[in-house]
Amino acid sequence: MNVKLVGLALVLICLTILALVYQNYLVSNKPRKARYYCAISPQDYDNASITNLNQAKFLQHLDIVKDIGFDGVVLHRVESFYAEGKLDWVFNECNERNLTVMLAIYYFNLSQTFPYDYTNLQTWNKTGFMIDNAEFNLFVEWLQNISDIAISHPNFKGYILFYVFQHEMRDFWMEQINTTNYEKRMQILISALNDSKPLYLTAEPWGAENSTKDVYQYLPKNFTGVDGFALQGYNFIIDDIQFYLVEEQKNYWSKYFNETHIAEFGYRTKQNEYTHGRASSEEAKARMIREFIKRTWSWDSFVCYFGLTDFPPDGLDWGLIYDNGTYKLSAYAFKELLKK
Repeated sequence: MNVKLVGLALVLICLTILALVYQNYLVSNKPRKARYYCAISPQDYDNASITNLNQAKFLQHLDIVKDIGFDGVVLHRVESFYAEGKLDWVFNECNERNLTVMLAIYYFNLSQTFPYDYTNLQTWNKTGFMIDNAEFNLFVEWLQNISDIAISHPNFKGYILFYVFQHEMRDFWMEQINTTNYEKRMQILISALNDSKPLYLTAEPWGAENSTKDVYQYLPKNFTGVDGFALQGYNFIIDDIQFYLVEEQKNYWSKYFNETHIAEFGYRTKQNEYTHGRASSEEAKARMIREFIKRTWSWDSFVCYFGLTDFPPDGLDWGLIYDNGTYKLSAYAFKELLKK
């Protein structure tokens, strides 16, 4: 019996090696068109409620992004960099490493004061988008300010603007998103961003475990100044990348926008109430990343992994590196393919 088990284990190991070799063969024999980005955010570098940037650690992380082979970064929590007067600095440091930059933009309550407490739900309560004109106008002014800074840098490649919605307040938002006022306010956000650079809308994976159209079909799409849509490429079955969901979204959004890209995909082994992005182990996570890269290698799109580090606010291990900066297996999965 033990001999049979050993033999079976050896067969499985050989099949795994052959699968990896074949996967690398498929990638290496296709022209690469995809541009791979890594999401980074400042609260990942200190405690979630202490948002002052650790500059030395941030620069170390940029060096890691470059070493792994990413083409650029998608900068999350732009408000913290802006509030500390470091947004120009970030663009310059990325440019020195030949990394391009995109900005991920979420609506938030700018009446809160810096440093922002990411555990304070009031900061991220989005209802002011619809019912508080003063809060809304403050955010629009902030968009104009960050846009003025970004467009002055040659390595800035565009905006990823999230549709305003909160799954935790689903009933409220489902009543709002198909109204003229919602569409009008989304258009104001779009128009506040300088259109000399591309702008892509994105929508978090609300209800996508049941249907990619669960919420998406109700979102307004008739905007001016939008260059495309960047989808969320998350899985809802553990250890299965469910790439058919990515293709379904791509087909759906291509009916409304000229370009489709991938704003986020990612995997984590720690489980909680969220249903998306699940892997059973770091080994499975690395395998899933390899498969996702193989599937998108020839897409003429940007593809962004979320994210470089683990995510303190929800305690989930999306990251490609450990807290001390050493690489996880998932980082090597990227590096072995992106460095080719």
